[in-house]
This record gives sequence, structure tokens and C-alpha cells, in this order.
Amino acid sequence: KNLKTKLVNYSKKNKSSFHKMLEGVPNYWRKIDEKQMNKYSFKVIKNAWYFFRWNKDKMKVWKLFSNKWSLVKYLMGLNPDEYVKNTPKNKVIDRIQIVQYPKNTGFCQSHWHSPKNQRIIISFYFSQIKKDFFSGGTYFYKKGKKKFKVEEFINKGDMGLFYSTLIHGVDPVIIENEKIMNNLAGRWWCGLYSPESNEVKKRTTSKVA
Repeated sequence: KNLKTKLVNYSKKNKSSFHKMLEGVPNYWRKIDEKQMNKYSFKVIKNAWYFFRWNKDKMKVWKLFSNKWSLVKYLMGLNPDEYVKNTPKNKVIDRIQIVQYPKNTGFCQSHWHSPKNQRIIISFYFSQIKKDFFSGGTYFYKKGKKKFKVEEFINKGDMGLFYSTLIHGVDPVIIENEKIMNNLAGRWWCGLYSPESNEVKKRTTSKVA
């Protein structure tokens, strides 16, 4: 809750912006709505905050997650400190993304990730269904056809791991209870990901399912 409050306050004081992952890219936040959602490899509506290792860690996000990230890197066959010292010129970098899926509009189209640089997708959940939003949220597919919704199994503060090629998405996040209609409402998620930087001409990106 403390971190979410800091992020919302940051977005009130700083304009939404976009920066390619080139040398010296700063931390920033971006509001991705209906106008911007088609500019990505899959459709999404969200408020997103991006953090990179070479910038000052004013919100202590790297302090929160670095040790856990190292353990999962080892689990997926990498060195625990893989990519840690990389900057965009090294082609693959570490990035933390924290997302708020806005009430009644936030969603994420079905997609999957390449296992080229990261075999396991790492998620931290900052919200909980029936407490922060009414319905919607993460889903996978059972036997490739039927949606398997997982939010009811997730508690606030949980960490989730899944193989990168599993198809997943986020159904529209619905809020019907006026008691949770506030700046922190909606579905909140944190992802630890190692994307290829924009120094790579033909980047490997996520794919629409």
C-alpha cells in the first residue's frame, strides 16, 4: 500500500511519458489508454511505472525485489547476477514494471513471451479480487481452449511464477463497490523482466496469442 501510494503521487507530479530503452533511459511512468494501446505488441490499457537498475532507487523497488529475482534467475538456468550490470548497449537489461489496471477499463490481450532471455515470468501481486476490484484479472488456458481464471487463488503480496510461453492475459478489471473507488483501486501487478533493449534492431518481443 505504501509503494502504491508513492506511485500514484509520483504520477500526479510528473507527466505521462515514453522513453525507448536506450543508454541513459530514466525511470518513468506512462498512461496507456485506448489511444496508445495499439502501439504495443499486444493490446493493453494500464498505468505503468518503469524502473531500471542504473537510476537512483528512490522508491526502494530494487531493494525489495533484487534478491528474489536472483533466486529465480538461478532457477531458470542463468547466473544469479545475469544482466545485473548491463545497460542498453549490452542488448539485454533488467526492468521492473509496476502496473495498475484502471477500474472498468484495464485489460491485457492474450499473449506469450519468448524464452530466449527469460524462461520464467515473475509476478508480484499488489491487489486482491473482492477487496481491490470486483471481477476480471489474470487468466491462462486449460488444455489450450478454456480460460482458467486464477485471481481467486491469489492473495495480496503473493509471488507467481510461470513458464514464459504459457498464453495468458488480463480480463477487464471491474469495480462495482463504491467503498473501493479510490486512487489505489483496481488490479495492481509487478513484473520482473529482462527485455532486449532498443539498441537491438530486431528486438524479440512478446507475441499475441
